[in-house]
Amino acid sequence: MHKKIPGCLSMQTEMGAWRRRSRCAHLSILEYATLPTRIRAVCSVIAAAALLAGGCPCGSAQALPPSFAARLIDVAQLPRLRPVARVGSFSSYDRTGGNDDGNSGRFLRKEGDGLVVAEVTGPGAITRIWTPTPINAPIEFYFDGELSPRLALPFSEVFSGKTPPFAGSLTGHGAGGYYSYVPLEFAKSIKIVIRSELLQFYMVNYLVYEPGVPVRTFAADDSFRVPSVQNDGSRLRQQHVLPAGDTITLFETKRPGRIQSLRLAPADAFASRDRDVVLRIYWDGAKDAAVNVPVGDFFGYSFGQPATHSLLLGTEGGWNYVRFPMPFEQAARIELASERKGGLPLYIHSEVVVSGRGKTPEEGTFHAEWRRENPTITGLPFTYLDVTGRGHLVAATLQSQGRDPGQTYFFEGDDEATVDGDVAIRGTGSEDSFNGGFYGVPGRWYGRASLPFSGCLEYNKHISRTGGYRLFIGDAYSFHRNLRYTIEHSGDGNNIAADYVGTTYYYLDRAGGNSSRNSSMFTGAASRAVFEPASFVLTFFPSPPVIAALMRTSLELHGSRMDGAWVTVASLALSTSADLPNGSVLGKSPNTFDSDFGPPVMALSVEVPKAGGYAIFVDGLTGPRLAMLQLRVNDQPVGNAVDFYAPTPGRSGEQKLAELHLTEGRNLLYFTLPGKNNRSVGSGVDLISIRGTRLR
Repeated sequence: MHKKIPGCLSMQTEMGAWRRRSRCAHLSILEYATLPTRIRAVCSVIAAAALLAGGCPCGSAQALPPSFAARLIDVAQLPRLRPVARVGSFSSYDRTGGNDDGNSGRFLRKEGDGLVVAEVTGPGAITRIWTPTPINAPIEFYFDGELSPRLALPFSEVFSGKTPPFAGSLTGHGAGGYYSYVPLEFAKSIKIVIRSELLQFYMVNYLVYEPGVPVRTFAADDSFRVPSVQNDGSRLRQQHVLPAGDTITLFETKRPGRIQSLRLAPADAFASRDRDVVLRIYWDGAKDAAVNVPVGDFFGYSFGQPATHSLLLGTEGGWNYVRFPMPFEQAARIELASERKGGLPLYIHSEVVVSGRGKTPEEGTFHAEWRRENPTITGLPFTYLDVTGRGHLVAATLQSQGRDPGQTYFFEGDDEATVDGDVAIRGTGSEDSFNGGFYGVPGRWYGRASLPFSGCLEYNKHISRTGGYRLFIGDAYSFHRNLRYTIEHSGDGNNIAADYVGTTYYYLDRAGGNSSRNSSMFTGAASRAVFEPASFVLTFFPSPPVIAALMRTSLELHGSRMDGAWVTVASLALSTSADLPNGSVLGKSPNTFDSDFGPPVMALSVEVPKAGGYAIFVDGLTGPRLAMLQLRVNDQPVGNAVDFYAPTPGRSGEQKLAELHLTEGRNLLYFTLPGKNNRSVGSGVDLISIRGTRLR
């Protein structure tokens, strides 16, 4: 029997009707959430009294219930509209509105030899910690006004996956960034201090609970399970034929339930630049589709190609998958619409896993929305989502294509979330918002990278193309009235035009779609096609393009000031004279560098978005010590040998090397040093850029 605790006597009969066989301090999180408000209030008082007394009021020696934060990272609970009063963040963003989002360091205030980087009054939880610069300085977590930190460890250990509670796959690193999704719950407050003189790029996300949520402050032995997906229910597999211009139904029911998983194959069938096959999902008889997205983009494709392999969406083993729980009250219909004007039909396999557990009043309805700005609007950020109602954002993808090949400076922009009229989230850079860091740096945000919760869709600077994805599970952006989620397209002023395509995934308190959606965002198939740049530009900052081979050559980078601007120059030179006749830098004839092994070679790899003829140009420095550059195909010279000799230093401007036929995808460009002008006293060239322009 329950002990007779003062203040609990009047409630025992009513509580017994709710849970006769449980002890009040040990209700599960879900059971607690279903109790009437006045019972929850008394139960919280009892639990608090138990803590002060050093035990359970029911006479049990069991530990307290798990923290409510454990529910936040439970994928099965993802549809539930959360009892969150507000979400927010602390970050190193530039308070002046400029683009110094971390180099100089930002913090709330100094305390002794430490920097206070986050401070929240609760109850609530820290839901995400991110940085690309995980220093070894101590980080300290002060809970509920404590004078000594309850948790302290080197900052780098937060992301190691080895040090409790930051153990397991809720922490990790990749694509240049380090992240932790370990929820740290607090009843009254939390303060985070770094014992360092400087902390550069970082973000700490948090949420504050509504009154009545059962809170238990973080304890030293807390551990959290990695989010996992449920796949219980009936598995319906079908084969379909989708003719051009037709619409087919993949799944339909008029009974309550929830879709646990949707898979489509083969993934290559949807690999297309045209974005002209659309997935639509309707819930509970609503007129408007809650999901209305080009099928490839819905599954995390990158510019028409499969690219994502995350916990809840992506491509695996030739199958596209999405695993967000999608509850419905009475009906559901999934359609696939082809907007192609002709061609062969698509032969498709589908698998839908659906359980009989219908949507509850506490749950929202799953939505996905596609938006494009091509070009982006000068002075205004790109809008991922602008929605009214109550709900929470659970994922976002971005495909961004610049108009100036050879640079991705538009990706300096910060993301921002305005929740219920107040700015709640301020990011520190575009790749940072996807848990990445330092784009263009080899080994970091440099190529495709898929992690469980985030990743880089691709990074191809030479065609000015990049993008990423991120799941918001424990750190979902909850809103009560509206959410506006945006990202800038430059470091300052939104002044670099680009093509931005975003897909957002969210739960909403209704089935009929986003009432504030701009209808022009999803227009005809012709306006949805992937933008294919007509040129590529290979540059050498902050690192060279991918070098497939160097033979008898070396490549060194250095800076040079030209016309008042700083440019990165790649010096391509003979690496040694030992393998040349008589130890000379000359080749078989005067002023040449040829040998029995052929000319000195540098091979650069370039991804070409579209096959065809390309004119290849080179830009570099000129001067008295510089030689010639030429292209080779099948071991034969082609086009012109560009001579960089000049009596005084200067710049060549773009000079045409040759016209080549390049295939879609990876190509190798072979550059040689065929020789030098007889007036030159050197044996190399200083390269600034190499451009290829598709011939009409």
